[in-house]
Amino acid sequence: MATIGCPIFGNPHTRSKKKTYLLVADSGGKRVSQVNITITKIVNYISKERFTIGPSLARIGLGSVMLSYYLVHYHQRHFLWFDNGLVTNDSFSELFNLYTLSDNIYYFKFIFHFGLLLSLCFLIGFKTRFVSFLNIFSFHSITSGNFFIGGGGDNLLLVCMIYFILKDMGNRYSLDSYLN
Repeated sequence: MATIGCPIFGNPHTRSKKKTYLLVADSGGKRVSQVNITITKIVNYISKERFTIGPSLARIGLGSVMLSYYLVHYHQRHFLWFDNGLVTNDSFSELFNLYTLSDNIYYFKFIFHFGLLLSLCFLIGFKTRFVSFLNIFSFHSITSGNFFIGGGGDNLLLVCMIYFILKDMGNRYSLDSYLN
């Protein structure tokens, strides 16, 4: 039986007799792919539940940052983000911002309090994937609504939020894991 493959782990300059190959096909063509036992051990090691602790702690940390962002500016929200405040809605016509969709004060209050509720739900881990998806739009609107407040950390947090949609952040230390 002839195998066609290439070494995928290990240094070819070492004196190790152990060969690690990813088999593509044999001479009969019966085996299309076969994963070596070393690769299986690595995949099993990485997919353990202990690797969900870090992303869950990151969710708690960044959720508390977003919640504190809303709470610190709560009493100044009309001055900072409303149309009659520091920056008007006309200067943000090229950006997508939830606050520029209407000039109504009740709409503004609803969007601001809804964003505060979303960041709290993200912090405690309630419906984490759906809430993190909505939280991206809410937090982007609040950070792009006034360019005097934000910094580079806000952009980094938004990039992390895109990663949070793809990762199961509510697996540990969350209301979702408690209810399941």
